[in-house]
Amino acid sequence: MDKESFHDLSTESSATLDGTSLAAEGPKAIFEPDGSGSTAEAVVSLVAETGDRDPLELPPLYDAVDPEALDRLCARTSDSELRVSFEYAGYTVLVEGTGIVHLLDDE
Repeated sequence: MDKESFHDLSTESSATLDGTSLAAEGPKAIFEPDGSGSTAEAVVSLVAETGDRDPLELPPLYDAVDPEALDRLCARTSDSELRVSFEYAGYTVLVEGTGIVHLLDDE
């Protein structure tokens, strides 16, 4: 999958996690919530790029979240209110229904 389809390091999002604005914090990736882009692949690609790691070196995503369920959930909605967060590979991942993936370092 071409990482260009996911990585648009935008700072225009207004998401929050536990009351913390993510507008200018942490790396971000954009995926297509209409089903043409895999949310799971966007997460793995962003974590690998941010951590300067090969995606194959990362733990399986399914240890943190069901990748197929995540893709289906995000493909079925463009609801700006949808927020899914989980811990993965040392990051807190926040996925928005609008097509943005945010990473916060767990440290």
